[in-house]
Amino acid sequence: MQRRVAILAVLAFALAACAGAEGGRAPYTLSATQIEADPHCRLRDSGPEAMWIGHAGKWAAVYPRVIRHAPERELPPIDFTRSGVLLVGMGQQPTAGYAVALASSEVEVAGSKAIVRVRWTPPPPGAVTAQVITSPCLLVELPRGAYGEILVEDVLGRRIAELKLSGA
Repeated sequence: MQRRVAILAVLAFALAACAGAEGGRAPYTLSATQIEADPHCRLRDSGPEAMWIGHAGKWAAVYPRVIRHAPERELPPIDFTRSGVLLVGMGQQPTAGYAVALASSEVEVAGSKAIVRVRWTPPPPGAVTAQVITSPCLLVELPRGAYGEILVEDVLGRRIAELKLSGA
């Protein structure tokens, strides 16, 4: 009996230490909303990237620069007191047929990290695609929360991008 109590005490201590290492908060979820996905974003980076847009001035500057049909549309309204926008870029791709989309509206927040899952889709094997360089991207509205880092993962859990938030 004493051994069982000792083992339980050690487990309780370990769990408390883990909770402390993650900021002492229990994991929770936020609800994200896909604003837009575009197969031909005007991004300069050749690899996957993520950017946090945390205020209206940055949103007004980034949206028309990145989304190719933005000049023809109104700027999507975002309440930056409650939310921010996550831009996820797939990087340059050699053909048409690549896409990135929000895989789940549920964003898990564990400690200081928010995990956003996206569907990273290449063209099907053997597909006939246009030989044009594309740069797919995704814009996601994400509620503000007690997180200081955003991890972007694909549906298999592979890390695509990691973003540390500052004053944004």
